[in-house]
Amino acid sequence: MGRWVGGAAISKTMAYGLLLRVGISVVCRINMAAAGCAIMRLARADGEPSPMSLPLPSYRVPVSSSVLRWARETAGLSLEEASRRARVSADRLLVWEGGTPEGAQLGLWAEEDVVESPTVAQLRVLAKRYRRPVSVFLLSEPPAERLSATYARRLHGAEADSGSPDLRFAVREACERRELALSLVAQIGEQPREPKVVGVDPGDPERSGEAIREALAVGSQDIAKWARDGGTLRQWIDRIDATGVLINQFRGVGVGERRGFSIVETPLPLIAINQGDAGTARVFTLLHEYAHVQLAVNGFGLSDESWCNAAAAAALMPAAGFKGAASSFEGDWPQRSAQLAEAFGVSREAAYRRLVTFGLISQDDYRAARSWLTHEPKPEGGAGGGPGYPGNRVREIGRGFIQIVGAAYDGNAISLHEASRYLDVKAKDVDKLVSRAVGG
Repeated sequence: MGRWVGGAAISKTMAYGLLLRVGISVVCRINMAAAGCAIMRLARADGEPSPMSLPLPSYRVPVSSSVLRWARETAGLSLEEASRRARVSADRLLVWEGGTPEGAQLGLWAEEDVVESPTVAQLRVLAKRYRRPVSVFLLSEPPAERLSATYARRLHGAEADSGSPDLRFAVREACERRELALSLVAQIGEQPREPKVVGVDPGDPERSGEAIREALAVGSQDIAKWARDGGTLRQWIDRIDATGVLINQFRGVGVGERRGFSIVETPLPLIAINQGDAGTARVFTLLHEYAHVQLAVNGFGLSDESWCNAAAAAALMPAAGFKGAASSFEGDWPQRSAQLAEAFGVSREAAYRRLVTFGLISQDDYRAARSWLTHEPKPEGGAGGGPGYPGNRVREIGRGFIQIVGAAYDGNAISLHEASRYLDVKAKDVDKLVSRAVGG
């Protein structure tokens, strides 16, 4: 049944939304006295004590138990872990999710101990821990997410229903960013770019790597120059971004858990790489995931990891140039691998694997060196997406995505507030960031 506020009928859900906004906002540009009267009227209509007589953060909000449970489970948190992070008891959280604690079953809970809904303050904490907006908890049932319905099967390297909470969030954020990009392109009346199709061959990763390099117009001299200048990752990102592939980098996920993943849906496939990895390792991950994208757009499926590794190596380290450099460098193979890695802007491990491919060292040599090869330190700067802010933001969310948001804003399809929210920057920095993404 609707309630009346200022002469207008609003639903109970909208009413609690108003309560949340008043309770959560510190600075509010509405008439607070009028809002307070409206809230008190709402409370009296429900037969409850006026929340204006209570500290607003302590006011309890009726939340759907199924929504609370869905939010926790999709965040990848157990009941015990969620209760620890939210600083509430596991039994209380279970009650909020519609369950019955063991103590209640045994008659050890008093009736007054059963609190069926969280306070405003507790809801804010849960929203933060589950990485969801507070507004989603006012829904009557869990929202349908395209992530689990559409993307999980086609995500290479990560599944929507597995992994740590941080990885789950990175996957969800990438999917949402791609969906938003598609929506904005439609709003401005344009067709999203289809990714460039490269003639890869599932039976010949070496030739496929050459085809990728040729399609991106990358020559041996470019590779050498980028390596000297310390901009290998940035340059490869720009070349792939220009072919209709969204690229972003995620944080907070251990490299051992995931170095990258790709969404191979078209249009606008997306590649995500782990920003915590070494810059040279990110270069290899980028090309590895791009190989998966190319297999998909050519209709070959995802193939296997070894094929994508081989194709990425062939793209990054052209056969003739690599073998020539390997024979011209002096020293033992550990010393030569360091020189090769520096010359091609890759990791020493990638160089070692390429040496095995050409039979210059054995698998036993590679296995003996792998213990120290896999602990390559993260370099300072150089291999990233750009110096300082806004270069760092361009690196994180991708030049292509920023350009789409900028076009929607310029075309009056979205407001400045929306643009700043989508880009996660202050409103005053939107133009600066878009200019950086467009101008390079």
